[in-house]
Amino acid sequence: MDDIPFREVFDVTLKEYDSPVDEPKFADFCEKHAQNHSEQVRLHKEVYDSEEFWKEDYEFSRKALKEISLFKSERLVLFKDQS
Repeated sequence: MDDIPFREVFDVTLKEYDSPVDEPKFADFCEKHAQNHSEQVRLHKEVYDSEEFWKEDYEFSRKALKEISLFKSERLVLFKDQS
């Protein structure tokens, strides 16, 4: 899913759920999950087969966190307007 923007994943997820989803809470969950993943990658470098693989995963996790955080801050205005 490296090539799919987070906003598309978020919107598809909301569309596919049968019941309403609390968008701000879902966005918070996504951001916290990305923060946790990034921190776990940083803390557990020794479990990777190579430093190159670790760097790739670390960069991916940092990029994903940045993208999700930016999405959340941009969408926050829309969340507040829906309240």
